[in-house]
Amino acid sequence: VLKIEMRTVSVSLNGSSDRYGDSTSEELRGGLELECGSELKLGRSAVDWSLELYYDYSRSRSDGAVTNANSVGLDLAKIMLSRWRGAELKLLKPYILAGAELTWLKEPGEEEGEKITSHFLSPTVGVGAELKLNHHASLNAEYRQNLAGGDRRISGVTLGLTYALFGGDDEDEDEAQDE
Repeated sequence: VLKIEMRTVSVSLNGSSDRYGDSTSEELRGGLELECGSELKLGRSAVDWSLELYYDYSRSRSDGAVTNANSVGLDLAKIMLSRWRGAELKLLKPYILAGAELTWLKEPGEEEGEKITSHFLSPTVGVGAELKLNHHASLNAEYRQNLAGGDRRISGVTLGLTYALFGGDDEDEDEAQDE
């Protein structure tokens, strides 16, 4: 049974930087996550469901040509494994995600100095894991990719920090102690 309730409101900051020869790429994503449902039971296992609204900026440079992408997105389903075969996962929780992303792309054109601007809407998918640091903070590693075709496909691995502004594990423990 899925209990729909606002359990946690968190902010996150993820980033990455890659260098391969003369090519570089950087990505920075900030998000607001709302944990909406918890304990969707699947036999002896359970998952938590969250929504995340985010802004993402990425820049890549290759052979002197620079491409910038600004995206806003909504992860409609971030499904995090919270219990596996009866054992509660407290420290490390894997997750999958799916959503949609609107991207504004600025890339080099055919002529010297020319920039081509476009925008597109694309579904996104990803996988990740969250490592709990304390009741409010956690580290995460994530791979995500939009499902646009050709040069519009954007994917990457990021490392990040998430901090629960409201809610968090300590409130659940306080309630358990009161009972």
